[in-house]
Amino acid sequence: MARELAGFVWAIACRVKPADQPAAPEIVRTCKGKVYQLDPNRKMEKAK
Repeated sequence: MARELAGFVWAIACRVKPADQPAAPEIVRTCKGKVYQLDPNRKMEKAK
């Protein structure tokens, strides 16, 4: 069973191609119309 799983994972890995461009920054819109751009390098602040 492990050999079958390894073959399956190998076949998927051979088909996956790296992205040409990095992913765009994620943008979140709230129901009140506020727009936030998420920064992966910024740490979250504690809620008050």
